[in-house]
Order: sequence, then C-alpha cells, then structure tokens
Amino acid sequence: MTFCPSCGNEVTFESNFCPKCGKQIGEVNVSHVTKTRSKWWFLLPIFFHIIGGVIAYFVIRDDDTKLAKNCLWLGIIISIIEIALTMAFWIPLSTMPHMGWDSFILQA
Repeated sequence: MTFCPSCGNEVTFESNFCPKCGKQIGEVNVSHVTKTRSKWWFLLPIFFHIIGGVIAYFVIRDDDTKLAKNCLWLGIIISIIEIALTMAFWIPLSTMPHMGWDSFILQA
C-alpha cells in the first residue's frame, strides 16, 4: 500500500489517483493509438501541389502524423520544383525576339 502525498490517504498500488482528494499519484498510462491511413493521400499533393499538401495535412494529422507531414513536404517540394522549372524555361523564352503578326502578312 502507498499513501497519497497530498492528503495522506491510503491508496492501492494500481491506482493512479487518490480516491479521497483526486490528486494524481503515479504516471497515467495513456496510449495514443494511431490510425494508419491509405497511401493514396500522396496523390493530393502530387496533383494540387502545396494546396493539396496543406489539405492532406489538416485532414489526416490526427490519425497519422508521419503521413500528414510527408504529404505537406511533398506538396512544398513539388511546388518549388514547378516554380524553378517555370523560371528556367520562361525567362529564356521571354528574352527571345518575337515575331509579330506583320511577319505573317504576305507581300504582293
């Protein structure tokens, strides 16, 4: 038998709280069960980039935190790659001389 440090009441060894004052005696064993989600959630950030990653994160963060964080990171990385590729190909195209409509007019 053990005693409550708050009120001195005698408590059983298995109890985590004092039955008289309600103070916590030992550690509370709370096991957080994680629910595994489908890997199909990775499609959301693949198709919708960072917005899909944020949506997937907030939907599945309570059930599977690792998958939620991975979906968010995937959305961020795909968005960065898309921005880099757009800048890499857009800037050289914008510096090229353009042909106007007058170059297509046939001269008689």
